[in-house]
Amino acid sequence: MSFIKYPNRLVPDNLSLWAKESVTDELYAIAYNIEDALLLMGAEPGKDYTRLDLMRMANDYLSVDGRWRDMELSLPLKSGGEIV
Repeated sequence: MSFIKYPNRLVPDNLSLWAKESVTDELYAIAYNIEDALLLMGAEPGKDYTRLDLMRMANDYLSVDGRWRDMELSLPLKSGGEIV
């Protein structure tokens, strides 16, 4: 979690909602950390990078050495368990 609060960051601070070993949560956590680094370097959200840029960078990070393989893939499900 970032020690400095950035009111205009693109990835909200929802750390308490993250699960372990979920691709969705891992992408979110990595994008959050990448944004931290960009903000510390003085980058401006929406000007120097977008949410899509952050997700692409997070995806690139996870794609290295097959990090995806050991993670649980979360699928959007309806209340009866049917895939959306």
